[in-house]
Amino acid sequence: MFHLLLSIVTLAMIARYLGVEDYGKFSLIFVVLSFFIILTDFGINDIVVRELSKDKSRIPRMMYDLFLLKFLLSLGAIGLSILFIFIFNYSIEIRSLLAWASLSLLFISWGSIGTILFRVNLWMERSAIANMAKDFALLFSVYGVIFFKGHLLHLIWASLFAHLVNFGFNFFLMRDVMKGSLTPRDLTLWRGVIRSAFPLGLAYLAVTLYAGIDTVLLDRMVGESAVGYYNAAYKFVYQAIVLPIAFVNSLFPFMSEYWHHDQEKLKRLIQKAYDFMVLIAIPFGVAVTITAPKLILLIYGDQYTPSILSLQILIWAVVLMFQTIIFGYMMVALDQQRKSMVVDLCALGLNIGLNLILIPSLSFIGASITTVITELFVFIPTLYIIQKRLNFSLSLRKLPKSFFISGLCALLLILSDSLHLFIQLAIGIGGYAFLIYLFKLVPKEDLQLFWQKTRSGRTL
Repeated sequence: MFHLLLSIVTLAMIARYLGVEDYGKFSLIFVVLSFFIILTDFGINDIVVRELSKDKSRIPRMMYDLFLLKFLLSLGAIGLSILFIFIFNYSIEIRSLLAWASLSLLFISWGSIGTILFRVNLWMERSAIANMAKDFALLFSVYGVIFFKGHLLHLIWASLFAHLVNFGFNFFLMRDVMKGSLTPRDLTLWRGVIRSAFPLGLAYLAVTLYAGIDTVLLDRMVGESAVGYYNAAYKFVYQAIVLPIAFVNSLFPFMSEYWHHDQEKLKRLIQKAYDFMVLIAIPFGVAVTITAPKLILLIYGDQYTPSILSLQILIWAVVLMFQTIIFGYMMVALDQQRKSMVVDLCALGLNIGLNLILIPSLSFIGASITTVITELFVFIPTLYIIQKRLNFSLSLRKLPKSFFISGLCALLLILSDSLHLFIQLAIGIGGYAFLIYLFKLVPKEDLQLFWQKTRSGRTL
């Protein structure tokens, strides 16, 4: 939660300082960069976590091998990003800024090695420390740029510095594991890892593309101001999904373990995780929809008022993402990368087609609608594949109850609309917690089990 708060504060500082048009340029640079960040991973991270969860004795050797592999992938990604900016007719300013930003690919790639290790060993506190260090480094760097009235390039340098700090902390926190004895490289193992990762990498690339192609198309078809308005709302959405990602990351090693050793436990784990996400996601979507005008004005200021409707639409993509994130990790645990790739490539095609139809007439609102439709498209076939693979049906018994308590919370938020946003949200959260307790929607023992699992690695 603290990470989310720091990220939103930093985002608000940048958006207010730059203004809509320059913030559009800033957002475009990092959206384009995200296309190449995925090339430094290409599905390898999750496959390595899956394999090491089966046999942790291979950790020291695989970590060293990963440094070399990630270095080579980073060089390739940097080269492709530079080639990209010359192929497409971007301005000299955008080319220069993107070239500088691409240097962060190496630090992001190497930093992810620590994240892999922490996920396997359930050392989530170490991952949190490294991320917190990055958040503070970025916050103070951005504040320095603003204080000294810097330019867009200086904000790019601030981001580059933050990623360097993150890599440094990750490396420091994993140093004890790297002291293990080395064994000869198992080329057969790595061939298997890369072969398994390839379809997953294509799936992740498709997801990254359909998450960012709307920004590129808005820039080309409408202009940088539309990019600024859209990304003011979308960045809030992007920060919100940090919560389900962190939650599912802590469960992923057990998903892989249970698939091979106890599938009944896996079914129970999926059901409980899904129920938990549903009970959080729907009230969250309702709350943001109602308070969006206050949120946008508080975070970004009056100049971003057109972003309000975009946020009210995009937040329902987040509601779906809370659930599709669970399904996405499950597809990896169940070794269904190829089917995941097909679903995501189809989603990419749908996303591009809808954006080309809706952006000319609806601008960034059309892009927002497209994002929600795309997430719904991913949700349905992925759920079907998982249920068929595990031969069980996911219970939706918590769904009506979640909508019911969300409606009651919505009423509380509407009645308290005249109050300050923080007081209004406190009333909504308090009412939500009381209703959860009243209707016993989250059994106390489930909360205790999830806490034990994420903290000590005990099984459900």
